[in-house]
Amino acid sequence: MRIDRRALAVVASLAIAGCMTTEQLAEDLARSRQEAFRRWREAEEDTRPLIKGKLGLRAAQLLAVGNNKQLLAILKEKEV
Repeated sequence: MRIDRRALAVVASLAIAGCMTTEQLAEDLARSRQEAFRRWREAEEDTRPLIKGKLGLRAAQLLAVGNNKQLLAILKEKEV
């Protein structure tokens, strides 16, 4: 996840200067995280391919293997 360093610096400097209470800082950080998660989910949904029509056995197997994160991690580890 990419953090906007300028926003973080502003929030940190305000907290250090005493302009924000701990509760305000926590609320601000929670809102920021929720917004970042929402944007991430929207971006992820846009990149997922849609399947239309019939799906053959071979194509279904390739799709399943290609979406198996644990298997992909193992293959990457073994450099296959």
